[in-house]
Amino acid sequence: MPLPPDFHFSQSSLKDYFDCPRRFELRHLQKVKWPAPLSEPILEQERHIMLGEQFHHLLHQLFIGIPPDLLTSSLRSKELREWWDAFNRSGLLDTLPQNRHPEKMISASWERYRFLAKLDLLAGSPGQRWVIVDWKTSTHRPPSKLLKNDIQSRLYPFLLVQAGNSLNNGEPLLPDQVEMIYWFANFPGQIEEIHYSQEKYQKDREDFTKLAREISGIPAGRFLMTDDERKCRFCNYRSLCNRGDTAGDWRELEEEALEIGNGEGFHDIDFDQIGEIAF
Repeated sequence: MPLPPDFHFSQSSLKDYFDCPRRFELRHLQKVKWPAPLSEPILEQERHIMLGEQFHHLLHQLFIGIPPDLLTSSLRSKELREWWDAFNRSGLLDTLPQNRHPEKMISASWERYRFLAKLDLLAGSPGQRWVIVDWKTSTHRPPSKLLKNDIQSRLYPFLLVQAGNSLNNGEPLLPDQVEMIYWFANFPGQIEEIHYSQEKYQKDREDFTKLAREISGIPAGRFLMTDDERKCRFCNYRSLCNRGDTAGDWRELEEEALEIGNGEGFHDIDFDQIGEIAF
């Protein structure tokens, strides 16, 4: 179906498509609002989400220049203080380029498709190394194999190379200059570093183009529901799709997601399964 004029692909929309094409259509094309909770108990789930958002905001404040002592004195949550202390002890800042851009939006268009990403932190300088950093507050640490093949791990470096000339004094940004780091607040000593390359860039361009063609070639109403009904337990649309009324326990969400093949949005994806779409 023709994509809406203002539509852009993102890691969120692509992950929804791989989880369940029908969810992708409902959420990102039809923009259906459905009141069902993602998981239960709602208050615990909301608190976990809120803490994650507060931690991201805390680091954003740090990188825009608010003094660390002032940030430390503002913390009231035990979890936030533990994450903050772990971050300060990690030494991660010492490894990053000094030129840092928190909450950096990057976008790129090719053919008729637009892709968009919001980076927690981008650090680098023209002609030098560029590092994408993503903060994770998940209670489980996904295996390295899943991290390396996750859509986010592929899309973010790819888009940085695609759009990087605006950050690189008008010169193309080379894939070998790019790397991505995942820092886990609950596992501060288990940093994941993923180095990009020309080979990865070429494959990602082919795969994301093929994927965008496939999605835009599906007629309206033909986006199929997932065959794996375990995913429906943690989907807002489960009752709309007659896949149950009761939400799963949020404490099981990450653990079950890892069993299915992803954790906190991590997907072990085989792009070779994507069909060729002529256009």
